[in-house]
Amino acid sequence: MAIISCGAQVAGYDLNTSQTLWQEPIGADPSASGDGAPAITVALAGQHIYAFETDTVPANGLIAAYTTAHLTSYNPKTGQPAWSQPLEPGNKTIDTSDAKVIEIPAKTDGQVQTIVSLSDTDIALDSASGVQQWTRAPLDQSVTYLGSDLGLKVDTGDPVVLTALDNATGRQVWQQSYPSADVALTSQNIPELVGHTIWFFATTGYDTFDLSTGAHTAHVLYPLAFQHVLSTKSLTMVYVDNSLRLFHLGNWSKQLWSVTSDDATPLAVTDAAVLVNSATGPQILSGDAGTLLTSSLSAQDIGSDPLTVQDGFAYTPSIVIALG
Repeated sequence: MAIISCGAQVAGYDLNTSQTLWQEPIGADPSASGDGAPAITVALAGQHIYAFETDTVPANGLIAAYTTAHLTSYNPKTGQPAWSQPLEPGNKTIDTSDAKVIEIPAKTDGQVQTIVSLSDTDIALDSASGVQQWTRAPLDQSVTYLGSDLGLKVDTGDPVVLTALDNATGRQVWQQSYPSADVALTSQNIPELVGHTIWFFATTGYDTFDLSTGAHTAHVLYPLAFQHVLSTKSLTMVYVDNSLRLFHLGNWSKQLWSVTSDDATPLAVTDAAVLVNSATGPQILSGDAGTLLTSSLSAQDIGSDPLTVQDGFAYTPSIVIALG
């Protein structure tokens, strides 16, 4: 399925049949149009589509003009809105120039939080209901949220230094340093949290660390012959010897399947499907056998925007491809 945003509409398409599965208006007031219409940005975070909508309230008497914002959550499988909430950073100035929307697990209760990161404020909402939970000064750009209570700062010099910070106070919770030769991660790698384990997937291998202490629990290097490697917490997709091959993570001796291919780069991999950028353009393969799936997806669909991969979805500002 592909999810396309255009103007005040968002639509889901079946990539195999080119049929429209659903089409819904987006934004808190989708009937607005013209020069005075709110600015709408569609983003994907976790398993939801988010419409980030901003509008300018004109000056009135002694009150200067200011920006308001709404965040609306949608189900990507149906296009139905789950909730829409105004963002309230604690003042009337909302700078959305570098706004990001992410989802993170909350402490130990199984809930998920939606974090809206603005240039001067971070706002947390309950992902299920949209209820605003807290507003804080933003984390340092070098810090990544690992959950509602912890952020991780990574210094990839030699040694590599990992520092866990309390999100509420900014105080150090733990710090660990490791020789750069003993870890594969680089400054380009974003940490992923699974349970109490922090994962880093790099081009040469992967590392895991204990969330509570920062202890280095695994360091695995890929075989030197591997090119264009993409790993998840369970699978590794690789281009090697004129073929695309899928493995269980860490088990390089037995491939799940292999298909002949010219040079190709994996972009997203799930149990259900694999998205690759090949010599003939973007292609989707079945996850069970590597069979090429008939698809309306083209290089023009993806365009020149960077492709972001997250939780079984690959997306640009104009297209979201659901692989799972």
